[in-house]
Amino acid sequence: MLAAGIESGGTLFLDEIANITPGQQAKLLRVLSTGELERVGSSKSRRVDVRVLAATNVDPRPEVAAGRFREDLLYRLNAVGIVIPPLRDRCEDLPVLAAHFLHHHAHRYRKPILGFRPDAMEALLRHGWPGNVRELDHAIERAVLLADAAEIQTPDLSLARHPAEAPQSLDSRRSRRWSGCWFRKRCRGPPGMCPRPPSRWG
Repeated sequence: MLAAGIESGGTLFLDEIANITPGQQAKLLRVLSTGELERVGSSKSRRVDVRVLAATNVDPRPEVAAGRFREDLLYRLNAVGIVIPPLRDRCEDLPVLAAHFLHHHAHRYRKPILGFRPDAMEALLRHGWPGNVRELDHAIERAVLLADAAEIQTPDLSLARHPAEAPQSLDSRRSRRWSGCWFRKRCRGPPGMCPRPPSRWG
C-alpha cells in the first residue's frame, strides 16, 4: 500500500482514502501511530517521518457509522480538514482551470491552440460537471486532440448533455457531497482536533 521508496521528510498523498480495505486501514493506522513501516519483501521495520495528505470525495462520517471505515483512523488523519465544493458550485474557478488544462494539453500534444471561442466557454460554464475537475481535465484534453483551429470550439468539447444543477445552499452542498482533504503534519504525535468548516466560501 505504501510506496517502498518513501523517505523521511517527504509528503505522502493518499487519494480516495475512504475506499481502502479494512486490512489496509489497519496497516495505515499502525504506520501513523508508530511512524514505522516495512518495505515490500522485507520483514524489517524502518522509521519514517513524513507529512500525510489524504483526500476523499465522500463524507467519511457515514462510512464510520456503517462500519466501513475505522473511527480511530479518521481521528488520526483528520488533523486539519478542508471541504472543497464541487466544480458546479464554484463556476468562477472554471475559466482559470480550463485555461490551465488547455495550456498543459496544448503543450503536451504540440498544438498551437490559444484559447476558447466565447460559445465554447459558455458551454463549459453551463455544463453540470458531475465528474468534477477530472471531467473538465478530460474534456479539455479531448478538445485539444479534436481541434483544428487556433481556438477551442463548442463541438470540440463533445460535452454530454447533463442539465446544469441549480445553485444550492452551502449546507445542502455539505450534506450531499464531501470533497475534502485531510492534512497530518507528521506521522508521530497525538491526533489533532477536527476544526469547524468555514461559515462561507471566499
